[in-house]
Amino acid sequence: MNGSTWKAAALVAALCCAAPRANAGDPAEFQTVAVEKGDSLLLFAQKHLKDPSHWVEISKYNSLPSPDPKAVLPAMTLRLPTHLLKSGAPRGAPTAPIGLTGGGAIPDIRSLKDALTGSKFADAVSGYRVECGVSRDFTEPLVRMTFDPEAPITPAALALSEGTYWCRIAVVDLLGDQGKFSETRRYGMGSGTSSGSMKSRFTIISPEEGDVIETRDFRVKGKVAKNFKVLVNGRPVHPDARGIFSVTVRLKPGSNTIKFAVSDESGDLRFVDRNVTYQP
Repeated sequence: MNGSTWKAAALVAALCCAAPRANAGDPAEFQTVAVEKGDSLLLFAQKHLKDPSHWVEISKYNSLPSPDPKAVLPAMTLRLPTHLLKSGAPRGAPTAPIGLTGGGAIPDIRSLKDALTGSKFADAVSGYRVECGVSRDFTEPLVRMTFDPEAPITPAALALSEGTYWCRIAVVDLLGDQGKFSETRRYGMGSGTSSGSMKSRFTIISPEEGDVIETRDFRVKGKVAKNFKVLVNGRPVHPDARGIFSVTVRLKPGSNTIKFAVSDESGDLRFVDRNVTYQP
């Protein structure tokens, strides 16, 4: 896999989590496991996970220094769901359960402005300052840009390849002064459309683009090829044996965007949006 594929691993982590739990709906239990000297992410997964192919799941719950799973990890302790661990793997003390908010799916970069909800400068904005990098501390910043108030923040505008990056945003007021940056979070960069071989293996059955919907709780349906992973509005969905998936999405009156994040077995990643209108 190439470099951009490794960077996509963090979002794929949210997509690949499909291991069943003993009691559906119960919060996951977690254990801490120490990284041994010389361990890479792949080697760590081979030592401690029931299925080493779930190494991407580790990125979902931990801030790692590199997106490359072959890179040697520093001395650190990783937090992992117990259902992923081998029965004989050495474990630390259990940690608190985590839900979608604490370790959930990584948002699309197009939602970055949402991090400023409630800003006192909301009515006095001349622009937005955006920074993105490969590490949370921005030791390797890739982007430092200022956007006009109405300009969309997209992967194309940021000139970043598909994958995941640490990003933050700040308001620039009418006097040109920059406010405080939002909390630094990991965001996903995708193409926004399905293309190539993935398009032929991922189909949204409903809704169609531009549909007018009369029910608040709408059933989204689609079909994917074997081993594909899908998120709908940030939540994992589980296709049946035929690859058919369905999930209920609650709509608000007016315009709604239903967001799909799709990953194939090679780690190729796409974002797909469907815009609909809910008219009660």
